Formats: sequence, C-alpha cells, structure tokens
Amino acid sequence: MNLLKTACGLALLLSLSQSSAAAADKVNWQTDVEAALRTANKSNQLVLMKFTADWCVYCKKMEHETFTRPTVAATVNQSFVPVLVDADKHADLVKHLQIKRLPSMLVVSPEMVILKRINGYRTEQKLMPDLNSVIAEHRPNTPPVNVVSSSQTVSTPAPVAEPKVTGPAFGGL
Repeated sequence: MNLLKTACGLALLLSLSQSSAAAADKVNWQTDVEAALRTANKSNQLVLMKFTADWCVYCKKMEHETFTRPTVAATVNQSFVPVLVDADKHADLVKHLQIKRLPSMLVVSPEMVILKRINGYRTEQKLMPDLNSVIAEHRPNTPPVNVVSSSQTVSTPAPVAEPKVTGPAFGGL
C-alpha cells in the first residue's frame, strides 16, 4: 500500500512539475482589450497588445516559435499585461491604431499612450531587444533580460512604479 501511495505521489509531482514547466513557456494572453487596459492601469504595468488573425501564417509561426521561448514568455508575463487582439473581430480598433500588417504589436502605457510599435514576425533574438528597450526606457530600474538557452536560468524584471509617458495618445476606445 505504501509503495502504491509513493508511486501515485511521484506521478502527481511529475505531472505538476511538467505542467509548471509548460506554463513557464507560455504567454498568459488575455483577449478582452478593455479589461487588460484596466488591469494595466490598476497595476501600473505596460500592456503588450499583439494583433493577429486566424488566417495569418506568420502570426501563428510567431506564437509557436517565439512566444513559447522561456525568456520571451517570462519577460512578457512579468513585465506586461499581454492581450491578444483578433484583428478581424476588432477592425475598428485596428483602423484607429493604424495597424497596417500582421503580426503587429503595440506596447501601451497604463495611461493608454502608445510607447512602441513592433511590426512583423520576430524571432526571440529579434524581439527581446525590442521588449528590453521599452522596459528599460519606461521602467528605469528594471534590468533587461538576457536571451539564454532553455537550460539556463532566466533573469526576470521586477516591477517598478511610474513609467515615462511619451508618444501619441491611445484614446478613442
């Protein structure tokens, strides 16, 4: 009986550790734009809005190849309120924000000011400098995250108050 309990306990621990590892390699995207902006305002976090569509091949490729990388997922989950915006369902928002191609990302301040536009497909090596630069500029005491292999430890930024507000107004939602 004790052997059975031990085996069940080990299986449960293995299952939990595998699901935790899988969760660490995934961005926790929200899909409600307004709720994400409210969350960012309350928590004083930046918003990463990723514009995508079901028919967009490079959007899917980036989701599977870039946003599943541990460094990218950890950075996005800890430094941003990530929101996935379906361009077909939010055509008015796409037009208002002048999104010209997919995939496109906007980094938005808690005050709803566009801080950075990132257009087109990005690998981990191309995306991380963009994310780190906006984190460094708008969260001055947050160290950048180095791109590392999945076997290395990932350093993650800590939240800091008051981002600088610059750029065109987001408004009009």
